[in-house]
Parts: sequence; structure tokens; C-alpha cells
Amino acid sequence: MKPSDVARASHPRTAAARTQVVVLLLAVLLGLGFGALLRYADDRSWSGATTTTAVITGLRSDGVHAMAGGADVVLHLAKVPAPGTELAVEVRPDGRARPVSYRQTWGGALLQGTGLAVGLTIVVQLYRYAVTGRKPAS
Repeated sequence: MKPSDVARASHPRTAAARTQVVVLLLAVLLGLGFGALLRYADDRSWSGATTTTAVITGLRSDGVHAMAGGADVVLHLAKVPAPGTELAVEVRPDGRARPVSYRQTWGGALLQGTGLAVGLTIVVQLYRYAVTGRKPAS
């Protein structure tokens, strides 16, 4: 089966509803794979990190500074906590640090991967529907 045959068979103007459901199910499966890769990448990127409590010391030009395990670490946070606030962080041996709440969970990774794949599939199918006339290109 050629790619053009698949494209023709899955065209949103001519394919049955069952075919569109199969396209979405394939997107979900692809998204679950993306999610697993996100989780794997997060684990690899933060391997060797230790969890400790950091005390926020203040905001500087390069980010939010905190003392964690006797070392000054820089955190990049959307909201700046008040100095003296304690925060659970992961610190890597190379000095990078992040709040524990930023750790990728299985549920979050699978949801993000699935949302990405299904969202892109819907956009592509809507685009295919909108740019073609009543007949798909042959």
C-alpha cells in the first residue's frame, strides 16, 4: 500500500466515520509513545539528582537564588517566592536545580504526548477538509 493510498482512504471528506475514528486511535497510540519518550527523557536528564530542601534567598538577574544542601542554586520559576520560603528541589551533580513539582509524571507525560498527537491530527484533518473541494485530489 502506497502512502497516497492511505491519504486517499483517510480523507475527511470521503472516508467513513469509522475510518476517522481509526485515524484518531492511531494518533492516541502515537501520543502514548511520545509521552513515554517525554518521561524517559526527563528521567535521563535528571538522573543522579538528589532531593533536598532549598531556602529562597532572593531574585537576581539570572533567576531565583536559593541555598540547597549548602550550595547556591538558581531556579527559574514563573512566580517568585518570598525570601526565606522553603521549597523541595532536585539538585544534579552539575549544579542544575528544579522544584520537585516540575518532575515529569507518567500521567502528565502521557497526557501531553497524547494531546500533542491528537491535536496535530485534528488540525491536519481539518486542514485537509478545508483546502480541498468536494473531491480529494487524485
